[in-house]
Amino acid sequence: MSLNIDLIKSKNMIEALMTVILSIFFALITIALMLVFLNNSGMEISTDELIKYAFTDIINDPSNLAQALYWSTPLLMTGLSVAIAFQAGLFNIGSQGQMTMGASSAGIWAAAIVPHSLTFLDTPILLIPTTMFVGIIMGGIWGYIPGYLKAEKDAHEVIVTILMNLIALTIVRFLVGSRNYSPYVDKSSTDAYNQTEAISSNARINLINPEFSTFLDYTIIVAVIVMFILQFMLYKTNFGYKIRAVGLNSKASEVSGINSKKIVKRSMFLSGGVAGLGGALLVMGEVRYYAGIEYTFGFDGIAVALIGQNIPFATGISAILFGLLFQSRINLGENTEIPPEIIIALQAWIVLFIAAPLIARKVISLYKQFIEKDDEINLLEDNNSSDEQDVISKPQLIDENGEVYE
Repeated sequence: MSLNIDLIKSKNMIEALMTVILSIFFALITIALMLVFLNNSGMEISTDELIKYAFTDIINDPSNLAQALYWSTPLLMTGLSVAIAFQAGLFNIGSQGQMTMGASSAGIWAAAIVPHSLTFLDTPILLIPTTMFVGIIMGGIWGYIPGYLKAEKDAHEVIVTILMNLIALTIVRFLVGSRNYSPYVDKSSTDAYNQTEAISSNARINLINPEFSTFLDYTIIVAVIVMFILQFMLYKTNFGYKIRAVGLNSKASEVSGINSKKIVKRSMFLSGGVAGLGGALLVMGEVRYYAGIEYTFGFDGIAVALIGQNIPFATGISAILFGLLFQSRINLGENTEIPPEIIIALQAWIVLFIAAPLIARKVISLYKQFIEKDDEINLLEDNNSSDEQDVISKPQLIDENGEVYE
């Protein structure tokens, strides 16, 4: 059993956009009601302070905005990863593990293998693309395994990807978790653990403008390029058509000559590879790989893809929204006593209203009925007016006795 692509079933993009906007609006109303309840319970959360640090300061402060875009980069990569699987009718809940494998492998490659064993690759022109490639391959393999089991053994991809997440964490713990047995742990410090040595400077991706932001780097450009490539691939290529066809109906695709098993495996490899690249970009923007660098980006990517309707361009907009909310949590935690979990609750309500958009669809349906009824009334009035004019302007033939001909 696989997840159908139409989690949010809309007739057109305008309706889909209206569903998202209404869902966000309803989520904000729900949070407002929750704040009223908490304040009446004696919690005393300042609404002005919440709005200031969670929203206003981020929009008005360029450094906060840049940091929000920095968080948007890995969210975009995992969102795209999940969206690809959704398009193929698969629920890839393993982007977290795929990102972990891509990030840890890229970190080990750029911090230990190349500088110590393959020094001829230790130049920017070679090390940057190979580090990305390592992340793609390892993330892709981690996605291909559940894809293969789904296609060949009909194993449920949700169960398999959850287990793969746990296996990825265990592997990372072995590789960098201990100074006693981990082969790639940082040994430059006596108390270092759960991290690699610093990656080669030739593998690092520079900041866009260090004076403007100490966070935002060129990895966001790479992520945007990937987004454009995937948008083109899904909607302008034969392979993308096959992915969407299998996602809509795998049996009908088989009848039309598409090898759905092959598409499932390739889609999951591509999905995992995008998440793995996202992990590699995280490491290349930092100094080293350390356990937990992925935060919960893999799981958040599910919500990002859901809000983005599984369309790469829309997923990019969704990633920016979640990046802003991520920065809102940080601002609240650093500057106020307001629990930053309120932002997490807002995210959850947005996802809930979009995943089960009954209210939004009802509002859209009522609006359509109102518009159609208004059009019918106008049309009826126009017809009546036209009939009256016809009656008035109809020529009357009168005979010699003064009687009117019918």
